[in-house]
Amino acid sequence: PIWDKKDAPSMAAFLADNFPHIPLNEETIGKEELARFAASRGGRFPRPQHCTDAAYVPEGGGGCAAIIAGDALHAFPPDLGQGVNSGLQDISVFAKKFDAHAVRF
Repeated sequence: PIWDKKDAPSMAAFLADNFPHIPLNEETIGKEELARFAASRGGRFPRPQHCTDAAYVPEGGGGCAAIIAGDALHAFPPDLGQGVNSGLQDISVFAKKFDAHAVRF
């Protein structure tokens, strides 16, 4: 695994073996940056936060309501790229629920 690499040469070899189509080497990245990356211990995948109530229907109804989805519902750090994925999953679930209850717009 990548986190077993401890120095610039072993990191460069790992990158060359696993990403041969991308020039990830001392010439393009630099020996110091490869060494810094090899010395880092990485991070932890953060636990996403989420809302427990995704819909709002005002008292009395009045034919209006609001639903939150994607980034508004699931607070992922922006660099994980999960907002659109969770949003599409949310919409899929909402569509099935709407169909099950014959909700039409």
